[in-house]
This record gives sequence, structure tokens and C-alpha cells, in this order.
Amino acid sequence: MASQTYSVFVSGVTGNIGGAVAKLLRELYGWDVKSTVRDPDSPGAKALAALGVQLLPGSWDDIPSLVDAMSGIDKLFVCTATHVEDPGLEQVHAVNIVRAAQSVGSIKQVVICTSVGVFSHQEGDKAQHSTFFDKVMTAKRAGERAVTEDSPWKWTILRPAIFMTNFLAPQVDYFSPGFRASGVWRSTMTSETPLALVLPEDIAKIAVAVFGQDEKYHGRVLGVAGDVLTVEDALTQLGGKTKRSYTPYYMSDDEIEEQKESLCFTVAERSLRHMADNIDLDELRSMADLTSFKGFLEKQEELVKLAYSG
Repeated sequence: MASQTYSVFVSGVTGNIGGAVAKLLRELYGWDVKSTVRDPDSPGAKALAALGVQLLPGSWDDIPSLVDAMSGIDKLFVCTATHVEDPGLEQVHAVNIVRAAQSVGSIKQVVICTSVGVFSHQEGDKAQHSTFFDKVMTAKRAGERAVTEDSPWKWTILRPAIFMTNFLAPQVDYFSPGFRASGVWRSTMTSETPLALVLPEDIAKIAVAVFGQDEKYHGRVLGVAGDVLTVEDALTQLGGKTKRSYTPYYMSDDEIEEQKESLCFTVAERSLRHMADNIDLDELRSMADLTSFKGFLEKQEELVKLAYSG
């Protein structure tokens, strides 16, 4: 499946997803991995260097540094960060990375990682989305278009679901304000709509599987999750691990409309009701060994109990 050796440029290599992609490419395939970093002396950078990842100075704002770092590269992984204060910056960074890749001329495959929210996003539809969600998804869609339109390479889009790690501290306090204290999980979900969840390292597993079979996954847009379950099931599993009782609160459309600009989009974005519609767990599980929410809670038992011990 991946007997030939390739070289891959991994953006966001010191992040959770990019770092896991780089590690797996080295461990599973033995491929050469390159990236740019701002601080080569950071603990994350040093750990990657120890695995044989080649790290060069550069940034997503500096196209010439990206071109230099991508010299001779065969494949590219694009995973850019959302900037809360300036969501449009993600579009700039993604486009810069793609422009650098086009300049290099040697890249034959690109995998870009965005968000499951792109499936249901309609640009500029403020009646449906919060302003922040609209800006974030607009930036992610622009990154996807940069990769796919008039592209000289094989491409695949990965759109991950909500991270399971958002149930850990401190992330939970941003993505689910007040949940740890009250035990009430407020969201736009309903009792019938399934919740799609994924671990960052499982996104990396899918990305690496795609890199190993470029023909098979060319032109595909894959929703990525490790588990799909109801809110009640997720809260019951969490309660079983923390010995607490949790209650879902399903916001009405009127409540969502009133609060969508003030609450985090993972709480007040009604389109998330449809995030599981584009998840094919059977296909994903045929590609990699993925983690269920129950498995995540068991694997991170100490951190889970610590987060909810108060």
C-alpha cells in the first residue's frame, strides 16, 4: 500500500493533528517529513526532531520560507489554525501554503484538514449561523478551494468532527461554559440528533491512510469521526467514569437566535445538528483503528476525573 518512500511537508507540525501525522508517517511508512517552525528549541519541535522530522525556520506568513522548506517534496498536509481574534487569517495562511506548494512544482498529493462544519455552512447566511462561525467556515472553505481548484495534484479533504478532548480541562470551559459546575450540557442538539466526536490522533490516522492510497481517495471529501452517539449516551458514559450525573439541555431555536453571537459556536451553532450526516463510520473504521468515546474516557481516565472532580 505504501511501499515506496516519499517526502511529505506537514504544516502545523507542532500541533495535535500535524504532530501526530508527522509521527505516524515516520513510524508507519518511514517517509521523510519536513516542516517549518518558529521556535526549533521548543519541546514539541525537539521531540519531532528526535523522530527524524526535518524542521526549518519559517512561518505561514512567509511564502519564500515555505517554498524553501518544500523543495523536493512529494506530498503536502495542510492543517491551519483558527484565530479567534481574526478568523480570516486562517484563509491567508492556507492560501500561502498552497501557493508555495504550486511554486515548488514537485508535489503530487495534498491532504487538507478543515472542519465538519463546512458541510452545512452557507457563506454569509447570518440567519442560520453566528458571525464567528460564518467567518471561520468561510476561511476553511477558502483553504479547501485553494487546494482543489485547478490543482495539479491528487487531493483529499478531511472534515473532522468535534474533538473528544473538548471534554477535558481547560478546553471544556471554553466549548461548554458552566458545564463542569452545573452538570448541564447546553447545546443546539436534540435528543434525536447524533453527536460526532473524534480524537486528533485519529484524524492523523485517517490522513496517513489517505497518503498511502492517493488514487483511491483522490477527490474525496471525508467527514472524520471516531464515534457517533446521542448526547444522552455521551453524558451517561462521562457520568459513569466521573461518578456524577449530567443532564442535556436542548436549546430552542428562539434561545439559539438570542444567544448565538454571545455563546461559543459549539454550543450555539444549530447546523451542528447535522454534523453526523456526512460521517461514514464503517469506511473510516476500515481505514484505521479509531477510538470510541468510551475508549477515550478510559484512556484519559485520570484527566477526565481530574477535570470533573470539583
